[in-house]
Amino acid sequence: MDEALWALNNGFDTTWTLSGGITATKILTDPEFPAYPDPASKKFGYDNGASGRVLITVANYLTSTPQISTVGLMTLADGTVVKRGLGSTVGPTQLFTNALGALGNLTFSGGGIVDSYNSSLAYSPTVPTNLTSANSAAVLSGATVDVGKAQIYGFAATGGTALQNLLGASLIGPTTLTGTAIDSTRVSRQTVQPMLDVSIPSSYKVNSSVPLTSSQHFSVPGNYRYDSIMLDGSQELTIDAPVVLKVTNYVYIGSGSKIHVTTTGSLQLQIDSTCYSLVPDAALQSATKKTVNTTHLPQGLYLVGGGIVNDTAKPQNVSITVGSSIVPGTSPHSYSYIDTSQDFYGTVFLPNDAIDVPSNNFTLYGAMVAKNITFTGTSPQIHYDTALQRIAIGGFNTPWSLSQLHELTPSEISALYVP
Repeated sequence: MDEALWALNNGFDTTWTLSGGITATKILTDPEFPAYPDPASKKFGYDNGASGRVLITVANYLTSTPQISTVGLMTLADGTVVKRGLGSTVGPTQLFTNALGALGNLTFSGGGIVDSYNSSLAYSPTVPTNLTSANSAAVLSGATVDVGKAQIYGFAATGGTALQNLLGASLIGPTTLTGTAIDSTRVSRQTVQPMLDVSIPSSYKVNSSVPLTSSQHFSVPGNYRYDSIMLDGSQELTIDAPVVLKVTNYVYIGSGSKIHVTTTGSLQLQIDSTCYSLVPDAALQSATKKTVNTTHLPQGLYLVGGGIVNDTAKPQNVSITVGSSIVPGTSPHSYSYIDTSQDFYGTVFLPNDAIDVPSNNFTLYGAMVAKNITFTGTSPQIHYDTALQRIAIGGFNTPWSLSQLHELTPSEISALYVP
């Protein structure tokens, strides 16, 4: 299976047989016996005269829905043949496996709700119809997780530390919907946050070294680059086509301004800012540093006012990502601040950032990943879109991975095996 995945992600070399642009096959034999003149006659050698080989088949390898099948075949000395096979559908590697994924600390200072839905099913642009407390697939993940007084319909995974729930939170599933208890079967101390490289554009329709400070209408698909985005009045960025906005420094959307993605648009917002260390921590935490326009640095993202409006109501159509290398380390490298009551349909992937969400009624449909995530508001609502587990989000170098591994039936093996 690994051999097939490597070929799908890196290309099929001459050891593969490609048939009609539909099927790729390869026979694995014993590498210790290269003297066989016919590679197809090579076999794995075992004790007591047994031999074997493995056939790999990748169907639909040029499409968005490849399938991998592997058959192991052993021939015993008396001619008896033993066959076993594995198959799997293949999909994009999952990035947003967690509703909230913190590489460091995840904290609810007060209350809130975390639950899940699936945007690929029928839903309303305002409220998904399948968004109910019975959907308990949301996962909170962090090195440390403090759930405060929040109601979590799903799971919590920490990096080996105890779950902090000193204020009477709920961590419940569909069979324990009443009360405020923590369901211990839904707590894990093994946490994994997948990481993927961001795909940086190589060319731009606009490549500007100055800030974007006025209303703009992006109606032509393509990549655009600006030093920064600074909207602090009634300005509006209208995204009416598939657009990548790469910002060298920071994004500041002040009160009265907004980014508006229409039903024909999509937005990948890539933010470079990694200048956290330029301002002392004490100053960074000052309230004035979060509200005065002239002190926007070292923020990566400052989002208040009208926020980001996504008319499609599909989280995969709006993504906020780091626009430079992911910088490992114990401290955040940028600071982001979100204080808007506008519902946000989208994904946030800022693993270098500490994200502070003070809005009392911030609502997210999608998922969020950051270094540290802190909700200081009274009732934020996080609605995790489980459809993100099967969707390749634009702007990432997303490899293929196995998605549904299963054992092949004898009839499936017979249809695949070529003696």
